[in-house]
Amino acid sequence: MIPRRASYRDIPLYAPSKRPCRVDLSDNTNLFGVPPSVERVLVSTVSRVPRYPPGYAPELRRALAASMGVAPEEITTGCGSDDVIDSALRAFLEPGDTLAFQDPTFVMVPLFAKVNGLKAVPVPLKPDFDVDADALLATGAKVIYLCSPNNPTGTALSRAAVERIAEDAPGIVIIDEAYADFAPGKDFLGLARRRSNVLVTRTFSKAFGLAGLRVG
Repeated sequence: MIPRRASYRDIPLYAPSKRPCRVDLSDNTNLFGVPPSVERVLVSTVSRVPRYPPGYAPELRRALAASMGVAPEEITTGCGSDDVIDSALRAFLEPGDTLAFQDPTFVMVPLFAKVNGLKAVPVPLKPDFDVDADALLATGAKVIYLCSPNNPTGTALSRAAVERIAEDAPGIVIIDEAYADFAPGKDFLGLARRRSNVLVTRTFSKAFGLAGLRVG
């Protein structure tokens, strides 16, 4: 038998339980499907599907930059925002380094830590479901992961706590905003523009109903 890396042992296949129910929100995707305007564009461009797209998605980055008021150089893309998060962990951390994150949160984060050989430090949310800034900073982690609105609690983190973490963190702060479109006015894009140690991730899977395209 071919030996596996120790960090890969005991990792089960991702298979969330599915139980019959009237409304299934387990994937948290847009239940109404893609916007009609997007559907029309997809149909008109289907002939380009067999071809490799331009490397690093320059057209998409320019369009996103224009919509958010930033430079294209401030944006990167990946195969879903989970790919962007995983890539960021591999870019900024070495095996054995510490990754701290709020608990509970996006189920893939501790798995990313495990497969990358990182020391995972979950920090429980406070009773009001806000992030515990003091406890996260006390870990000394080179990367701190935050999720707002949080998955699975659905609660947004307070601006004061997040800004304090960004100000005092010894390294990178990743803010996962997969559900930002469901909490208008509570995003942290402005913080990312002001601070070079803050990365904000977004996705087309949730509000835009484009989960199958895998674009983060």
